[in-house]
Amino acid sequence: MTDDSFSSVEKSSNVGDESQTDARSTNIDNGRYIYCLVDTGSHMSEPPSGDEIGTDGIEGASPSIVHAKGDVIGSSGRVGAVVHSCTQTYEASNLATVQQRILSHQRVVDAAGSIYDTPLPLRFNTVFEGGDQSVQAWVHDNYDQIYSALMTLAGTWEYRIGLVWDANRFESLAVKTDEELQRIEDQRTSANEGTAFLLNKQYKRRLATLRSERRNELIEVLQTSVEPLAAEITEQGSQDIDIGGLSDREIKGNDGETDTSDCETTSDTKRNEDEDKELIERFAVRVSADAEAALGSRLDEFVDRDGVSVTFTGPWPPYTFAPNIG
Repeated sequence: MTDDSFSSVEKSSNVGDESQTDARSTNIDNGRYIYCLVDTGSHMSEPPSGDEIGTDGIEGASPSIVHAKGDVIGSSGRVGAVVHSCTQTYEASNLATVQQRILSHQRVVDAAGSIYDTPLPLRFNTVFEGGDQSVQAWVHDNYDQIYSALMTLAGTWEYRIGLVWDANRFESLAVKTDEELQRIEDQRTSANEGTAFLLNKQYKRRLATLRSERRNELIEVLQTSVEPLAAEITEQGSQDIDIGGLSDREIKGNDGETDTSDCETTSDTKRNEDEDKELIERFAVRVSADAEAALGSRLDEFVDRDGVSVTFTGPWPPYTFAPNIG
């Protein structure tokens, strides 16, 4: 994910693990809040006039493009920074306020991507002091890395896939089908107390082994299913994916999370089954813009064949695959 530590800039700020109050927000002299970086030479649609993005930013701000070039500071080049003018940073003690600001940040990044192809997203609350010139200076100093990243990410977007299973359901099936478990169970029925204790431990170990093997098998099969479509894929474990101070699940944006499941659709049944579900792996996948339907189809096939559920969110700007700049 793009880091917001800018060694060449006098002042920058980002949200930490604990939000600060608005009263403690840092005052900024001629500040520029940066949403993302774009390749202004690649147009997906006609840009609005005056280098504006055409979407309200944080707290109604009007984001626009600051152009920068690698060889001459201040000249117009292919790298553009999507910014708005500000006088302070955007920390807040109220989680709902932070969520709303991050959603606004995300909307601007999405809008920039609809105009200029895949953006290089920056973390929420990335602020420079010193006006457009400070932004241009930073881009100038890091131009080659920024432009290379934009070329690498062009035409691709990030999707997040969560692999969910019902461990209790698997164990119930394993008890009926695994010969080793059945052998131990048969011995337990006639064993004395001491022997039964040891057999119980064997039974639990065998069940844990089967459970671990099945989890690993599902992870491998899912990864193999989506790899042919992926420019990049990375396992995230069960952790959420940070988009800048909060996770993708915390902000609960309008990314259209889809749950593809083999479960019953009646409300009571689904609610009971959901309580037994366990997220065992999350993947971040970078695929081409026209591959969403194919990716969804592969996930449907996986669910139908292996009797599990997946969550599928996106498209997102490639937060996971964006490099640290500087």
